Formats: sequence, structure tokens, C-alpha cells
Amino acid sequence: MPENFKELLKQDFSDLEASVKSWRKLAKALEEAQVRHRHKVTGPLHASEWQGTDSHYAFMQMEASETQLGTAQSDVTSIATVLDTAHTKMKEAQEDLRRCVRTTELDGYTVDDQGNVTDSRPGPTGDTDDDAQEEHNLRVAKLESYKNDTRTSGCMCWASTRRPATGGPWCPRGIRTRPATLPCKFPAPPTT
Repeated sequence: MPENFKELLKQDFSDLEASVKSWRKLAKALEEAQVRHRHKVTGPLHASEWQGTDSHYAFMQMEASETQLGTAQSDVTSIATVLDTAHTKMKEAQEDLRRCVRTTELDGYTVDDQGNVTDSRPGPTGDTDDDAQEEHNLRVAKLESYKNDTRTSGCMCWASTRRPATGGPWCPRGIRTRPATLPCKFPAPPTT
């Protein structure tokens, strides 16, 4: 299961969403400051045809300030984009995990707070007929399928962009090294 199964299942991402909004607001304010500086300071001075040694150095400083505002705006926008992408992926992973748990529970299985899937229905006894045995085998197969789904659902969000420190099979969805027998739904990223 995902390493942080319970946390992901119940996590409230509103703080992350608020952070994205704040970073976007800062980016807009920096862009507006750059435009205001250009229109109210640098622009009028250029229009007045200010010349001389002082003007040359002053314009260099003003243009450097405008460039710094533009760079800051670009950096802040990048931060907002990264946070927004993380927020989106985490919400999708959470929804995927919740959907998996709902489906598992609707089919009569139990999912505990660690993501372990169990079937509390009794198995067949020694004198059961073939239909009961086949039904039990089907339940066992479904149980294994649900265990696999619960293990892989939702794990994309926490560490999807880095390789496992311990080595082993790479899974872009995995929080840690995935077992070689556990299929991954996503292709490995290109190696550089």
C-alpha cells in the first residue's frame, strides 16, 4: 500500500490550494509593479529625452530593476505552477485511492487504516460443492486484485519524481521501490 495510506486518504489539501493562489497573486503584483515602473518612471524619463552621464547610469539601474522584477515574477510564477501541479496530482491520487477503497468495500471486502484488504466471509469447508469452491476461488482472486489496487492507488503524489534511494525497479507512481511483480500503470521517465 502507499506508505502514507491513511494520511493520503484523509488529507485536506486546502492549504496547498491557498498557497498556490497566494503565489499567483504575488506573481501578478510583481508583473504590475514592473509595468508601473516602466510607465511611470522609466518611460517618462525616456520621453523627456534626459541625457548625459547621469542619465546613462540611471537608465541602466532602472532597467536592471525592471529586469529583476520580471525575473522575480517569472520565478514566482514557476513556483505557483509547480505547487499547482503537485496539488493536482495529489488530489488525483487521493481520489484514485478513495475510489479504490469504495469499490473494494462495496464488493464486501474490508480496508483498514493501513490499506490492508481482508475478506471476513468464511471460506468453504471440506464438504462443499464445486460451485462454492469456485466462488471462493473467485473471491480470493478478487481479494488479491483489490490488494494490488490498494497498494498502487494514490501512491503517485508523494515521491513520483525521484528514483528510490535503495535502487531496484523504477516505478514513477511508487513511493518506494516497487516489487518487481507489481505492475506499474505508467511508463518509466526517460533516462539522461
